[in-house]
Amino acid sequence: MGVKDLRSFLEDVKKEMADDFVVIKKEIDPNLHLPALVMNLERQGKRPVLLFENVKGTSFPVLTNLYAKRERLALAMGTEPRKLVQTYLERLRHPVQPVQVATGPVKEVVRTGKDVNLLKLPQIVHHEKDAAAYITGAIALAKDPKTKKINASFNRLMIKGQDTFGIHLTEAKNLWDFYKNAEADGSPLEVAFVIGNHPCWSLGALHVSAGDENEMQAMNSLLQEPMELTPAETIDLLVPSGAEMVIEAQILAHVREDEGPFGEFTGYSLGSRKREVVKVKAVCRRKDAIFHDIMVG
Repeated sequence: MGVKDLRSFLEDVKKEMADDFVVIKKEIDPNLHLPALVMNLERQGKRPVLLFENVKGTSFPVLTNLYAKRERLALAMGTEPRKLVQTYLERLRHPVQPVQVATGPVKEVVRTGKDVNLLKLPQIVHHEKDAAAYITGAIALAKDPKTKKINASFNRLMIKGQDTFGIHLTEAKNLWDFYKNAEADGSPLEVAFVIGNHPCWSLGALHVSAGDENEMQAMNSLLQEPMELTPAETIDLLVPSGAEMVIEAQILAHVREDEGPFGEFTGYSLGSRKREVVKVKAVCRRKDAIFHDIMVG
């Protein structure tokens, strides 16, 4: 159980699509240079998985371009590209529940309180007019303080300091609703940002659920095995034990600060606005964690 994770998928890519996995050992600057290389390859019609082993200013290797080919998403689900949608829909009809475990690789290194330092993460500036370095590949996990329903989503995170993010919450989405429910009581919303995921986890996080369904269930169904979840260190959430990194945090109530601009998937730069603020309580990770980045758009 719990054997499928980002690393197992990368091994599958190396085995089944060897030309699609490129390791870059030369030092690269995460400030525009790393994203520029990805975009230059894209213009040439090349979309390999890229692992940058030597990223300036950080000890973490950066993985990017993971989802850039339909064939790789099909590989993640063990199907053919032409059957990807059919397989996706069929698996969602057969729910698989996660299982709880005591701990896992994501707890090999735990930093809390004053030991948290987001500035040690890769400081990737994706576009010329971006306000700061952003984390783009994190799945946000949160629990509705009213219904206790769990939601998973992608939300961009602007690195604002050693323990602070700016976050863009989309109005009328589940995470926004959860936050407004917490804020109405004057409470912060606890959230875990999960970095370094099997593609099925990400596809599940994008699932638009209805009724009693949730994205965590979708992740399991697409993966065709129970995801192993372990209790977070400082917040009341269960997190994937096989992730590369989990950032435990709170979205503060009644606090807004400037966030953006940031170049979004639409191809346009979304300007600066007063948005919600995240305070980080802990960073848990594998001892040799891989930092996953998504070059949006």
